[in-house]
Formats: sequence, C-alpha cells, structure tokens
Amino acid sequence: MDAGPLVPLSLPLLPETKNWSAEIQAAYESVRCTYNHAIRVLRADGADPTRIAFHVDAILSNAIPILQALVPDIDSDDNLESLPIEWLANIATQLGRAVTNLEHLGTTVNEQEEHNIDKPELRTPGNEDDLKK
Repeated sequence: MDAGPLVPLSLPLLPETKNWSAEIQAAYESVRCTYNHAIRVLRADGADPTRIAFHVDAILSNAIPILQALVPDIDSDDNLESLPIEWLANIATQLGRAVTNLEHLGTTVNEQEEHNIDKPELRTPGNEDDLKK
C-alpha cells in the first residue's frame, strides 16, 4: 500500500503490570482479532470493496466500542482493574490508522473497478450509419 499512515502488523500485548481478569483478556482478544483480520485485508492482493467495508465496519462498530468500555471511569473507586490510558490511546491510534488505510484502499479499488468497466456506446435512433463508419 502506497498511501496512508503506517500500520503495525499487530497490536501491543496487554501491559504486563498485573494479571488481567478474564473479561479484560477476552475484550483485548476480540479487539486484537478484529485488527489482525483488517491488517490481512490491507496486505492482501485483490481485496474487494465489500470485504474492505466489512472490516472498516468491524473496527468502528466492534473494536472501538470495546476499547471505549475499557477506559477507566475517573469518578469510580473501582480502578484497580484499569488499563493504562496511554496503552488504550496507542491501541485507539492503531485502530484509527487501520480504518484510514482501509478506507483509502477501498477508494482505490473502487476507482480501479470503475476504470475497468466497459462503457457501452450510446446509440440513438438515426445515428446507426455514423457508427458503421
């Protein structure tokens, strides 16, 4: 891919500062899998617009809301299980870059498909003789 921000091949691992709960590990795994699938599409040759759009939607409607749910509540006293804000911001940045690159790829693929479409000649009554010349 020749345009868009660089996108790492994988997300950073969960911080090793503590043993994270099964819920946080499952949330991270869901975000990680969504990201990994999107990266495979970016690296593949011949991705189609529908597949690209699917992965943009998966990040926006699945991974981002999960990540938002992991942001600690400042007013809560229950921040013992909170992931570091810097780590969450890094993940959000990588997801955003993946979406940007997917959208760019989708635009490029659509333009290539439109360019490759044979446009039929417009025939109107009375110009058949002109077409034979």
